[in-house]
Amino acid sequence: FTVQRHYTDDVETGGYDFVHYHLSDGYIDSWHKTSLRTHSGDFAFKCGDTTFSDYSDLIDACLELPEVFVSPGDTFSFWQWMDAETSNIYHGYAWDGGIVEISTDGGSHWRQIAPIGGYPFRIRNNPASPFAAETPCFSGRRNWEQVRFVLSDSGYVHLRLRFGTDGAVVREGWYVDDFRVTNYGWASVLEGGKWIPERLAVAVSPNPFNDAALIEISVPKNERVDVNIVDLAGRCVSRIYSGKATPGILKLRWTPGDIPAGVYFAVVRSENSSAATKILYVK
Repeated sequence: FTVQRHYTDDVETGGYDFVHYHLSDGYIDSWHKTSLRTHSGDFAFKCGDTTFSDYSDLIDACLELPEVFVSPGDTFSFWQWMDAETSNIYHGYAWDGGIVEISTDGGSHWRQIAPIGGYPFRIRNNPASPFAAETPCFSGRRNWEQVRFVLSDSGYVHLRLRFGTDGAVVREGWYVDDFRVTNYGWASVLEGGKWIPERLAVAVSPNPFNDAALIEISVPKNERVDVNIVDLAGRCVSRIYSGKATPGILKLRWTPGDIPAGVYFAVVRSENSSAATKILYVK
């Protein structure tokens, strides 16, 4: 099994599992780690020039976070500093800007997600822009601020920040720092620099499933845990794990084998508490 914390990255010792790339043909990628401007510590990510000079024309660049498990109502947040071109003529419109997108199928398809309070600008119709006209976006001059997104998906997702520019006026760029995905179903507290679950909980994905399922247990302290699969009559059909676990997320894989399709429960018990969730096994 593997124990890991809820997802946070301040780009100081992390950030190496991020990937960045250009998205559209004829456009470039300008994402990189920088120490020019940071919200905390010594490093952040920037889309723009490696100095304080202005970014290039024709950027369509994505900064993609590692895959993370989420539940409906969880939040994704980061801190941003931005200097990007807006329109002096068309109020509320921008020529360059940044958006956030999510993928639920491993990166094959992406859709834009909106921050709490919405994006402050829309992209002005411009054939040189990598964005479609009227795309909501971040733009303008923005000092360090935290932006938060409420997520509606369940399971493993990819998140990415996308910055795009047209072929005219340029500014300094987009700095981002201190990323966090907060799982409200599994409340956790910061303890000794690590996010520790506050209570015992269990989640299963995918659900329903027809081959193998990932069972994740949030473990709040050093203790023995027993994880079993039981049927509707309360009979144990599979013993998944029994032993010591440390604070964090305990990941287990369940392959049902020759048991019948149907409704089951993943039940986890510790020394002082228990948790369960329903699973639908289909063939």
